[in-house]
Amino acid sequence: MENAIKLLLSLPKTHLESSYAYSSLGRCYFELGKYKECEKYYNKSLQKNPSQLEGIEYFSSCLWHLKDQYQCCNLAHKVLEQSQFAPETWIVLGNCFSLQKEHEIAIRFFTRATQINPNFAYAYTLSGHEYVENENYNQAANCYKNALKYDDRHFNAWWGLGLIQSKEQNYSEAIKYFKKALSINTKSAILHFYLATAYLQNKDITKALQYLKLAEEEDNNNPMIKYQISNIYINKGRYDEALEI
Repeated sequence: MENAIKLLLSLPKTHLESSYAYSSLGRCYFELGKYKECEKYYNKSLQKNPSQLEGIEYFSSCLWHLKDQYQCCNLAHKVLEQSQFAPETWIVLGNCFSLQKEHEIAIRFFTRATQINPNFAYAYTLSGHEYVENENYNQAANCYKNALKYDDRHFNAWWGLGLIQSKEQNYSEAIKYFKKALSINTKSAILHFYLATAYLQNKDITKALQYLKLAEEEDNNNPMIKYQISNIYINKGRYDEALEI
C-alpha cells in the first residue's frame, strides 16, 4: 500500500488531481487504517466526480470508523439518489445503519448488495461484522467464508475469522487467522495489534511485545498500542521503559 501511495503521489499533477487517483489514494489509506487521510482523498475525489460510485463503499466504511454519522448519512442520501441498483449504494446504507447500532437493518442492506452482485466479497464481510456484533458467530463465520470464496486475499475476512476465534477463546486459531490477514496486508498497524493481543491472551508475552512494537512502527500515535506495551513492561517490572512509552 505504501508503494502504491508513493507511485500515485509521484504522478504528474494533471493525473494526480483526477477523481480516480484521489479515490485510489483514499482506498490505500483505508487499508492502512489511516482514516483521516482516507477521508481527505475520498472527499477530493467526490469534488472531482460527485456521481462516483466505484469505491465509495470504502469511504462509507472510513466514515464508520471515524464515527461520522452526519457525513455518512449525507453520503447515503447522495448514492441512493444516483442508483438503487448499484451494490455500493446498499453498502453505504448498511454502514449508515450499522453506525446507529441497527445491526439487523444493516445486514439486510449488505445482503441486498450481494443479491445485486453475488461476487461482492466486501459485502459478505460487512455482514459478518454485523453478525459478530449480534454474537451470532456461526452465521458470521459463514459470511467471512463466503467472502473468501470470491476473494481469498480479502484480508478483512481472515481478520473476521480470527476475531471470532479470539472471542471464543481459541487463541491459537485466532493467531493463525490474524497471521494470514497480516501476510496479505503487511503494513496494517491494526492487524499487528490484533495479532499481538491474541499472543498476549495465549500467554506468549515475547511474541505479543514483538508484534506490538511492529504495530507502533506503523502507527506511532495510537494510544492503545502504547498502553499495551506499557502494561507489558509494568508486568515485567521494567518501569523506566514503561514511562518512556
